[in-house]
Amino acid sequence: MRSPPLPKRLWHSLFIISLTSLLVAGALFIDRRITANTYFNQGQDFEKQGKLDEAISAYQNAIKLNPNHATAYSHMGWLLHDQNKSEEAIIAYQQALKLNPNDPNTYFSLGMAFYSQEKWNDAVVSYQNFIQLKPNEALAYISLSAALKQQDKLSEAINAYEKAIQLNPTFTNDFKRLGDELAYLKKQSDTLANYRQTIQKNPKNVRAYNRLAKELHKQGKLDQAIATYRHVIQLEPKQATNYNNLGNVLFDQEKFAQAILAYRQAIQLDPKYAIAYNSLGNALAKQAKFDQAISAYQQAIQLNPQQAITYNNIGNALQDSGKLEQAIEQYQRAIALDPKFTGAKDNLQESQRLFAFQKNPQLALLPEQLPPLKDNPLLPLKRAVVRIISHQSTYSERGSGWIVKREGNKIWIVTNRHVVTEKNEQQPYQNIEVEFYSTPPSGQFRKRRPARIVEVTSANDQLDLALLEVTDTPKDIQPLPLSPISIISNQPIFVIGHHLSGNYWTVVNGKISNTTEQELELSAILSSGYSGSPVFDQHNRVVGVAVKVNLSCKPTQKVEGITGCGIAFPIKLVKQKLEVWGIQ
Repeated sequence: MRSPPLPKRLWHSLFIISLTSLLVAGALFIDRRITANTYFNQGQDFEKQGKLDEAISAYQNAIKLNPNHATAYSHMGWLLHDQNKSEEAIIAYQQALKLNPNDPNTYFSLGMAFYSQEKWNDAVVSYQNFIQLKPNEALAYISLSAALKQQDKLSEAINAYEKAIQLNPTFTNDFKRLGDELAYLKKQSDTLANYRQTIQKNPKNVRAYNRLAKELHKQGKLDQAIATYRHVIQLEPKQATNYNNLGNVLFDQEKFAQAILAYRQAIQLDPKYAIAYNSLGNALAKQAKFDQAISAYQQAIQLNPQQAITYNNIGNALQDSGKLEQAIEQYQRAIALDPKFTGAKDNLQESQRLFAFQKNPQLALLPEQLPPLKDNPLLPLKRAVVRIISHQSTYSERGSGWIVKREGNKIWIVTNRHVVTEKNEQQPYQNIEVEFYSTPPSGQFRKRRPARIVEVTSANDQLDLALLEVTDTPKDIQPLPLSPISIISNQPIFVIGHHLSGNYWTVVNGKISNTTEQELELSAILSSGYSGSPVFDQHNRVVGVAVKVNLSCKPTQKVEGITGCGIAFPIKLVKQKLEVWGIQ
């Protein structure tokens, strides 16, 4: 039975209701879309202002209103990565790519995040996905090359690098260091291949095995080096040097107990093997067995009294066991044998300082003495450059740093990560102290203040930086001004830092030899004690932070220690990281 027709008025009412519902729903949809985009635009504004937390919050609000907003996920990922929140950044990037799998820039950013976490394979895949979408971007091939290098896929890394140079020849200068590293690794790889080829022809060639093991050790391939030395020992079980060499690799792996066994085996085979006694002493000292270490060093000295390094080592063991007067005597003997032994000179000064404070604790209360400003126009700059002394068990590190911010009696200091961390730059030193510039009279020493690490870049981050905090700071010390512009090649510069020979707060002049976005190459000859030093322009503004030396650059005059032309981070990169760390 058919239903009776609805009255015309009712049809009209239903039509109006339906139309109204559609209009309301459409209005709600339009309102939601506009609101999500409003939050997104707000996030971009916050980004430009450097307000990263507010920007992230705005992008999160945009995503709440529009869960399919791929670009909001991408932008949020960038900011999270800038805040060193790589895990969260990766999740954001991956969600963005689920929504938009054809966004090349997000693949590139994802690759960078994976790279920062040392997830090399994931980084490679991400860069390759980018290249599939944009095959002519040179920077992607550079990034791919760097990730492949970390995987020891040398041939593929070289191919990617060469493709980048083909697309953009200027990258030869911009990424010269990567090219040099690949060339060096290629040479190392060829060396290993040659030794292995020799061994393949004659599996009992002990000399080739020994050279292979030494090269593996030199290249940091310690497990392979140990396995090769053990094979050498099978072929030559009565050769003492084989056990000493094995012990050295085990020592570098911090397997001190196993290293001691290897050194003792070497000594058993050759009781007059002075080097093995010295090596044994080093391993025992690492275990804080100082009396046994001293005994081993003394045996080494009896066998070979002309080795300066052994006197230095026995000095270290004596100092660590609190026998400061005896330590001073041993360091002096080391320096007498080798007047250019910068490590022994530094150790001697440290022992003399400790001994002076041990005899007279009141020395720490004496006021600092400063030269007149008219005689030392760089005095304000030198006061803002600190000497950093990091201690850990039987090892210490020296470096430089500079003041970037001050609030009340509290200061923040920029330095290099490797100055304040150990064990492949993974763990901070137990004790970190700083000294400020002063000119104490003979018999007095600079006061040291404890420092703590408040921020540090990850060990695999090429930006080797750390931020320290120190309180109880002299009132006259002020932060250094930062250059607002990037410095260019051939501009004059100078560096204030600390040479390991004891020439602290030394000024070294030079020029900018070359610049890239990642590095400044300096003509100034620096040593390892300058790590973390500020690089100044002619207006006394910081334009870079010294990080290492280029050993292939030979000084024109004789300089003690490991030296070379300085390499520095541009201040632009440093400022970006400082802003992430809350230092404006």
